[in-house]
Amino acid sequence: MNWLEILRSQERVLGMSLGFHDYLLRSDLPQEAREHRTGSCLRHKSKRIKTCHAFCGAGGRVDAEVLLHPHGWVHTCPYGLAKVSLPVMEGNELIGVLFAIHDGKEHPDEAWMEDRRVALEMLRSRLEIELPSSTGGRAPNREDRVRQHLEANLEQPTRLGDLAEALGLSPSHTSRWIQSHFKKTFQRLLLEARLDRSALWLARSSRTISEIAVRLQFSDQSHFSRSFKAHHGTSPLRYRKERQQRV
Repeated sequence: MNWLEILRSQERVLGMSLGFHDYLLRSDLPQEAREHRTGSCLRHKSKRIKTCHAFCGAGGRVDAEVLLHPHGWVHTCPYGLAKVSLPVMEGNELIGVLFAIHDGKEHPDEAWMEDRRVALEMLRSRLEIELPSSTGGRAPNREDRVRQHLEANLEQPTRLGDLAEALGLSPSHTSRWIQSHFKKTFQRLLLEARLDRSALWLARSSRTISEIAVRLQFSDQSHFSRSFKAHHGTSPLRYRKERQQRV
């Protein structure tokens, strides 16, 4: 029995709509099983999609809060729907969120929801057995691929979408994975890679500071100098003098 069959069979037992935010796309679930699809969810999404994304989307409030509840978090969404969210981990990395939503007219009581939390915790253990490991899955050496992509694009405009396409993931999944793995945003990771390249050029090349700023996509030399000092603790000119004096 695959993931989709397991989720659908448990929906009837639990009386809730189940799904899995699969950040690394390793469960082979179709998109509709990775999103909230109850009638109420769909109605609210059609009017206030940004609110849904901020709360339940990748990098949203649920992601931050669910890590504090390894055995499951019973809560209520912004539209009043009772929900259970459980983190799915691989080591110290959050790789997805298993969720269940109650879409009935009457809000369930605490005891009923606690029973569902316990059931979902057992279901999570069952599903984790079916989840391919990162070493044998579809995305080996993802960290190396991210770094290689950045290194190859330091001298030209590059976007999160470009990296996501190279990795075969959606932009939201790519953003969430970078934040989880590197503890930084995509933009911060790209900026630091450019600043590290600039340090190498300052120490080992005759390129001017202005030329380095332009080639590495900074808006101007002043922007580059401020960013460089914040990252390396000294100005580009002083950094160059200190490194060249050591040679």
